[in-house]
Amino acid sequence: MTHLKMSLIGTFLFINVVLLVFLWERNAVKIQNDVPSIADMKTSTHQSEIITQKVGSKKLGDYIVEDFEAIEVWYDQNGKIIRKEPTGEHTYLRYWNSKKEKIITDDHAN
Repeated sequence: MTHLKMSLIGTFLFINVVLLVFLWERNAVKIQNDVPSIADMKTSTHQSEIITQKVGSKKLGDYIVEDFEAIEVWYDQNGKIIRKEPTGEHTYLRYWNSKKEKIITDDHAN
């Protein structure tokens, strides 16, 4: 019983000492509240996103193959489109038309 009592007292003391050290360190270290900005107010903040557009589709035997291309779209600060640039990345989606009228898809990305 005395070992348990001593362990509990030791644990209680250890936790209190650690909390006191944390409180002391929190007050000892001063963090500067105002941080100067390095951003120039005149720099534009254009946003861009990658969208996928369907380029075309063709039938190859029992398959229908659709071609999708990734395009990067740039917007100005008002949300208007500035420019569109194809990324050259194509994704091909292949459908198989079975005789039972079920459609099975198969993704192939390049």
